[in-house]
Amino acid sequence: MEKRATIITYGCQMNVNESAKMKQMLQTMGYQMTEDIENTDLVFLNTCTVREGAAVKVYGKLGDLKRIKEEKDGKMIIGVTGCLAQEVRDEFIKKTPYVDLVLGNQNIGRIPDILERIESGEETHIVMVDDEDELPTRVDADFGDDIVASISITYGCNNYCTFCIVPYVRGMERSVPLNEIVSDVEQYTKKGYKEILFLGQNVNSYGSDFANGQDNFAELLEESANVEGDFWIKYVSPHPKDFSDEVIDTIARNPKIARMLHLPLQSGSTKILDAMNRGYTKEEFIALAKKLRRKYLILGLQQILS
Repeated sequence: MEKRATIITYGCQMNVNESAKMKQMLQTMGYQMTEDIENTDLVFLNTCTVREGAAVKVYGKLGDLKRIKEEKDGKMIIGVTGCLAQEVRDEFIKKTPYVDLVLGNQNIGRIPDILERIESGEETHIVMVDDEDELPTRVDADFGDDIVASISITYGCNNYCTFCIVPYVRGMERSVPLNEIVSDVEQYTKKGYKEILFLGQNVNSYGSDFANGQDNFAELLEESANVEGDFWIKYVSPHPKDFSDEVIDTIARNPKIARMLHLPLQSGSTKILDAMNRGYTKEEFIALAKKLRRKYLILGLQQILS
């Protein structure tokens, strides 16, 4: 009998990327993907806790799944992954005992083994949220089209902005080895993808945890742009304090790298920026913006309003 699976994604591009990896794994295991939660055998909620509204939606959706699972006499597997799973941890099973597995972001590569244990009856509830400071296993992804392929180049964050929970749920910053990322770029461009999207909480601090001091974001952009093929490179999200001249020059001289930058300002007040622990002043941000404009790069700004 054909097995059916559903993935419901909340939150950021990192979650979208991880859902694409989960989709590929489930299809390899023989699952047929469906959006019909009433007639599925397995549901994964890939959750967000950075945005409060997304967390509220997750608990609402879990209520729907509880009803469906009861109507199926328990013959449905419910899994929760993502940042909310990483934050709530074991409490998820206590609050929602009909949930079968809770996985941290870095553990999605273990899904085939975990599902086999649940399907065989070997285990009923599995919580796996440890190793948040380890690099997750590299797995292939199904992005659903041949246009945009996203690649996580870093995981976690070291900045500890006062308004942000990310370092507490995704761990300290870890950079993926440069050769693995370039290999992914080669793989996806050969498949016909036209846009390569680099993902990270702070992409331009890529490589700061490497001992060699050479594999940095500028080098990654340069080597990736040298891959043969008709494609371009975009990235989210950069941090103003880590935008080096080397990165700016690399972007400016290479036509394969997008000239549109998403740059989070967050506040126009140095006092507020300091309270946010952002690591730069209003004046430093303005100086950076002028430098980028001199290189004919286009800025898109983000600001927190309250």
